[in-house]
Amino acid sequence: MPLVAEMEKIYAPKGIVFLGASLDEKQTRPGIPKFVAAHQITFPIWVGATGDDLARLGLGEAIPATAFLDEHGIIFARVLGQIRKAEILERLDWITGDRAGPAPEPLVKHQP
Repeated sequence: MPLVAEMEKIYAPKGIVFLGASLDEKQTRPGIPKFVAAHQITFPIWVGATGDDLARLGLGEAIPATAFLDEHGIIFARVLGQIRKAEILERLDWITGDRAGPAPEPLVKHQP
């Protein structure tokens, strides 16, 4: 999440919208604001997301997972597991650039 918060500061001015999803149960949800503040997260957090919601995005039911959508709401890339800085930069640079080169790998798995 700290990496995503860092990228949001760079790419939000370029029109990229970031959204976090919390799969916390009701008893752990009160800790979300403290986590958000500790990691200086300024983008919205979807509270109450479920594994089924992630599955509908093609992310499976495990976290962390990241989906990248274009301006039409079409998912153009997914990373399952902990995303690496080079992976997020490649996808964000491609979507904010001229898209003349090949699209990033549509699915990266860092999970067994």
